[in-house]
Amino acid sequence: MHENVTIGVVIDGLREEIPAGTSLGQLLQERDEPLKIAMIEHNGTVVPGKELADVVLEDGDRVEVILPAFGG
Repeated sequence: MHENVTIGVVIDGLREEIPAGTSLGQLLQERDEPLKIAMIEHNGTVVPGKELADVVLEDGDRVEVILPAFGG
């Protein structure tokens, strides 16, 4: 991985530049996402929590963090 090399990913509908070589787990940890209750979707596929560190993001990927709705 080269320092200063970035890729563009879409996170919850907003395009962001992140360092190349970033895993899905790293991205979510840096954003302080509530991983114990969230469902994570990568390019339209749900990724189990134990696999987040294995998914290395690529330019153009789409990530959605889906939180459960509470209330009544």
